[in-house]
Amino acid sequence: MLGLLLLPLFQTQAAASPPKRPPDLLALTDQARALPPEFCADVLLRVVATGRIQEQKWKRELVEEAFRAGAHAQLLYRRQGGIHTDTRQSHEAWDNKLEALTLQSRAVQAMTPIDPLRARAMFDEIAFPELPNPDCKETLTPQLDIYHLAATNVFPAGFTPKEIEKEDHVRFLERLIGSMRSPAQTGLVFLMLEIVKPTAEQKQALFGMYAAALDRVSGSSRAFADRLVVPAAMRRSPNETMPAMATAIRNYIVRHLSGARCSDTLPKDGKPEPLVEQFNSLLAGVNLPDIKPISAEEVQPLKVEGTFKLDEFWQSPRSKQVLERLRWLTHGNRDMPGDKRFWTLEERSANEWTTRYYDTFKLIEGWKEDEEPSREEYFAMKAGTYGSLARLAPPGKARDTAMGRYLQFLEQTYFLIENHNYWFTDLSFMLSEARTTKDPANREWILSELARSANPVIAVYTQLTKMEPQGK
Repeated sequence: MLGLLLLPLFQTQAAASPPKRPPDLLALTDQARALPPEFCADVLLRVVATGRIQEQKWKRELVEEAFRAGAHAQLLYRRQGGIHTDTRQSHEAWDNKLEALTLQSRAVQAMTPIDPLRARAMFDEIAFPELPNPDCKETLTPQLDIYHLAATNVFPAGFTPKEIEKEDHVRFLERLIGSMRSPAQTGLVFLMLEIVKPTAEQKQALFGMYAAALDRVSGSSRAFADRLVVPAAMRRSPNETMPAMATAIRNYIVRHLSGARCSDTLPKDGKPEPLVEQFNSLLAGVNLPDIKPISAEEVQPLKVEGTFKLDEFWQSPRSKQVLERLRWLTHGNRDMPGDKRFWTLEERSANEWTTRYYDTFKLIEGWKEDEEPSREEYFAMKAGTYGSLARLAPPGKARDTAMGRYLQFLEQTYFLIENHNYWFTDLSFMLSEARTTKDPANREWILSELARSANPVIAVYTQLTKMEPQGK
């Protein structure tokens, strides 16, 4: 009788108990904590993104932990540049999403559906980095999209009704506008104002504040060339703020185009400045007689300071030989349409292909670091070559050997490459192959081979990739 009376109590307790935490996810998160902070934060966020965690409390704990770990990432923010992929600069700035600002913004995005109020508090805790003013010799510039995207995610649900009544959400936007210091921020902040859709009255005040903030933004030619403020801000501006917005944009354009310029940012063949043409065209469509079009004389550069030099791969005698052999192994230098140009699996099993494959292997084995301008360039080319050989070879001994050399080389250089993102880029290429291949057997082979690695980063990311949906 007592058992029958207590049964509802036991049933209630069982229903209230949290879901059991999957042992493989527990093991993976424990292993992630032993990695450098950028890898730890990235793995924890990706574990949450798998959708396998049902317990909200645990999900929240992992996001919070990733947010804290991400703050200690080696790189402060993402950089990018319109450069060829086979360069040292491109390799070191590859979009692996491992920078402090990126990781913490990702954590805010992950927290938003769990607890939007906490997500907003986390966003406010992010220490926005001091941005550089890159000169003309620099190829890479700050890329801050994810930070402002996180702000737009937070805005709709990150405030209580009482806070909204006090217009705390508007103050949130005002702080972001007021923080504009670099051309890298101007277009993104404007886009954010477009996305969040404030009321008409709020929009008028915010656009007026944006115009005032824009008048204080100055940057180098390289920074300005990479992040031009959107002239459409004039078109979107409310009528009341249109004169101030047009004046601010005009001053912003003239201020930057009339200063010192990088030679690669100048119009070609004496053509007019596209941004000036855009502004003047917009101005002609509105009734602002007190604002004059920008003249060519106003934007004559004070001086021209040159441009950047890319550290391109495949420049040494040996690397050129390796690259040529990789090209032949890929397509035989055949002039055929589309995918027909590339060797088929059957063709890659023929004696001539196999002979050339092993000859390439011998060429790589003798490749030394001092043949290249830097350790980083040597690492990227040699790791990339081993990876390409592993992907090209038909299943069998040759392919297994290439993958073994690839893993061994990554393991040996893990502590030698200072930039963690640079080292990880080559691993990310192989993991991407496993995620996107249409051949399940190929995916299984790549991941089983990577799982043999003694390197903790390779091992953890391999296990993570096994858990993630294919194609992601």
